[in-house]
Amino acid sequence: EFISFLGELPRPHALYIVKNSDIYCHTSSDESFALAPLEAAALGVPVILAALPVYQFIGWRHQENCLLYPPGDDGSLAKCIRELHDNAQ
Repeated sequence: EFISFLGELPRPHALYIVKNSDIYCHTSSDESFALAPLEAAALGVPVILAALPVYQFIGWRHQENCLLYPPGDDGSLAKCIRELHDNAQ
């Protein structure tokens, strides 16, 4: 099931949904500092991010603590999703 947050949710409800997800994808093409991917990682959910400079400055590293793909490259995003799906335990 695909879940997309299009508006504000109460924080406990949003974190519950993220915690029970298989993958967290943050596909923003412009970000100053996104807290949601950090929350997902802290909950043990694999994270996929568009490879924006801000993420590298705060320590996100491809294949270390997340998967990164070129912003706007849907094929690379799909490849990241397949990689997590194929390597699921």
